[in-house]
Amino acid sequence: MRTSIALLLLLAACSDGQSRSTPPADDVPDLEQAAIDSGAIVDVSRTDPVGLFQRRHEGGTDALCLVPDGEREYRFGAAAYSGGKSRCTGRGRAKQVGRMLVLRFDKPSRCIMVAQYEGDRIAMAGAVDLECDKLCSERASFAGVALPRISDSIQAAHSVRAIDGDPLCTGGKAGG
Repeated sequence: MRTSIALLLLLAACSDGQSRSTPPADDVPDLEQAAIDSGAIVDVSRTDPVGLFQRRHEGGTDALCLVPDGEREYRFGAAAYSGGKSRCTGRGRAKQVGRMLVLRFDKPSRCIMVAQYEGDRIAMAGAVDLECDKLCSERASFAGVALPRISDSIQAAHSVRAIDGDPLCTGGKAGG
């Protein structure tokens, strides 16, 4: 009994006597926007994805490079390795739309993927269209590939090579 009374007195002492209610949902500020406005985090919809995104693992090295090719448009190359001879490779054009990159691979495939762009990372969708399978050998896929940014330089993007030795990222404009 004494413990209960002591606990109630402690709770009463911590309260200022005013009732608190949850503000309406439309009054609660968007925390992410508040963080962007304060400079605590970067607004990735306004950052340039040019550069090299790469991840090494036991199956090989996955990479995605982007070079400028217009306003919020890019040339890109992508490679994903699943070990042995299992791999995906493709090149094409990308367009930045807010936090997303729309990757349209060149022929022979009509593969289009949407990747999440997070500024320091690009994550491809967890499921891809069957057309994208044409870019891959057996047991390989671009699905779910997530790559951290290694560099934001055009030179680094041009330096990465595909399995055939050719530059993975080709074309693009020299200006950034």
